[in-house]
Amino acid sequence: MRQIKRRWNLGEDELLHSQLIPGRTRQPFTQEEDDNIFKAHVKFSNQWAKITTLLPG
Repeated sequence: MRQIKRRWNLGEDELLHSQLIPGRTRQPFTQEEDDNIFKAHVKFSNQWAKITTLLPG
């Protein structure tokens, strides 16, 4: 129960940064990354698991 309460108290971004993906950077996507995401979304639609394999990190 404590773990659930702690998760509710953390913001989603803070949760991702502190627990799920420790090496994650908090920088906006570059124009190249943005273009790659857009092209991958056109190709794979909403299959985000496949799209994420195309991104660095």
